[in-house]
Amino acid sequence: MRRTLPGAALGLLLAAPLAAPADPGGCLTERDLRRMSPAQLRELFLRSEKGTPLVGAARGRLVSLADRRGPIKTGLTNAAWKGKTAEPDGTFINRWAGGVHAIGSRYEVGPSVLDGRPALVVEYPPGTPILGKTRDELREVAPGLYLGPLYDKTPCPVLRGWLVLRVECGCR
Repeated sequence: MRRTLPGAALGLLLAAPLAAPADPGGCLTERDLRRMSPAQLRELFLRSEKGTPLVGAARGRLVSLADRRGPIKTGLTNAAWKGKTAEPDGTFINRWAGGVHAIGSRYEVGPSVLDGRPALVVEYPPGTPILGKTRDELREVAPGLYLGPLYDKTPCPVLRGWLVLRVECGCR
């Protein structure tokens, strides 16, 4: 019995950073989200609200891709894609490595594919290079920190992974 107790305690300590804070007023960080499993990300998204509109420069990262080459694709995408800069009217432009700003659109409040509740929905016009077949949904999980599923929307939404956007003035 004495040998298993320290092992169980160690297991709980190691698992603790993976869970979201029990206090809904607690401040999650991008790092917390990167440590979560896809199932934990989904649960957090489902229990979160749309939150405040995305406005300002937001650092972006893919945190998970549902693909057998997911870690490689995630790393390559994160090396190139740096986030979005959004305006109060919902328009935004993506930020890329080297200070490039390209491929813009707008987000609108709409129903989430996952649960039908409101989310900030990002879609691109057909034919948009690279991102034309994607749909992102975002909910604010902490002040200035947005989490959302990334879908391939052709012919119907298929969950591809999870992304995070952190507005520069949000939690750190």
